[in-house]
Amino acid sequence: MTHHYEKLHLNLLYTDTKNKTNLFVHKVIRIFAWSLVGTFLPAILYFDLGLSLSSVFVFFAVKSFLGAIFSIPATKIVSKYGTRISMILGILAMIPYLALLIITADIPMLLYMIPVFGGMFNGFFFTAFDYDFASLSKDKSYGNKVAKLNIYTTLATAFAPLIGGVVSQYYSVHITLTIASLIVALSIIPLIASKIKHKPKELIIKKCFNLEKKSRKNMLISNISASFGNSVSNVIWPLIMFMVLKDYSKLGIVVTISTLSIIATMYFIGKYLNKYRNRILKIAVAIEEVAWIGSILLYFFGWLGIMSVTIIRGLQKLGQSTSNVPILQEFYKEITHEDDNPAYTILIRTFSVRVVEAVVYSLLALSLYFYNNNEIVLTLPMIILVFIIPLQLVLVRKSDKINCKK
Repeated sequence: MTHHYEKLHLNLLYTDTKNKTNLFVHKVIRIFAWSLVGTFLPAILYFDLGLSLSSVFVFFAVKSFLGAIFSIPATKIVSKYGTRISMILGILAMIPYLALLIITADIPMLLYMIPVFGGMFNGFFFTAFDYDFASLSKDKSYGNKVAKLNIYTTLATAFAPLIGGVVSQYYSVHITLTIASLIVALSIIPLIASKIKHKPKELIIKKCFNLEKKSRKNMLISNISASFGNSVSNVIWPLIMFMVLKDYSKLGIVVTISTLSIIATMYFIGKYLNKYRNRILKIAVAIEEVAWIGSILLYFFGWLGIMSVTIIRGLQKLGQSTSNVPILQEFYKEITHEDDNPAYTILIRTFSVRVVEAVVYSLLALSLYFYNNNEIVLTLPMIILVFIIPLQLVLVRKSDKINCKK
């Protein structure tokens, strides 16, 4: 689950005013903390900790694989006890995930523990996140609420990458990681103070992996293709950007500008999503295609600079932000349309998305081990992505037809 997905979490829209405030404060604090370091983590592992590029991908492969494994007990906890316990467990895992990177250079053995905590965070937190989000699919103003909260959280956290980049470049990466860890710890307070009502629901794990329903298959493949795109966008491209810019502060500037540039688009998506979903998705696919074809050409021919990186990153985020909302809407519609307990659909989606990420990173690590050419290996997943992106549109439209027949 990417940071972008996490920004779409809207459970706070369905609680009383006090809980709404607590959850919103928790959300903004945590996203701000993650935004300070999230984009830089691949570069920190590669440049600051001195891992080989293949080892960096092994790190993220293990983290994603464990995220898939931890999503199973997380689903059980969410079904029986509600989302708050699972979210707290996820946040408690996020703190050492960031904090241990500070002392890994002195104690290298800790590097083997860090992806375990990262997997726990992904598994426990985002399973609860999706569970809370499920109720939104019944709301007619779904798109508008998604857009508004996206705008609020973007404005609140957009400058975090710039701050994190400046601190990392001119002071120390360790200081940035320390600040982020402390802020994450602080975000637990409003989360504990919130009270989310929950009625226990029965869960049979085997039923979660039932793919007999055609609409669920289409939803699943669409989300898997989006997961492949997030793997490229969240790890591979940030690495490429840092290789080109060689400066954390410049990378922070690029991420901040590209984040701010999509605010107007968020408003547009929210206003017209329910009425023109397929049309919006077509535009999003076209933008993503242009962005990634441009990324491939500029990187392969060595034409990347701070201006071109900023433009390309802006187009990537614009396309992703536009397409992710209708794809997620399809996912949450599937939840309430098919299952009494949303955990059934959530688990297979969370599990499969993490497995896709693990496979992508594992294949990259193996490719670099046997074929030590960074440019070719890093370009290949972007080329594959160009062919995968259109599947998101085709599969969502198929799901529309299936649901209409019902």
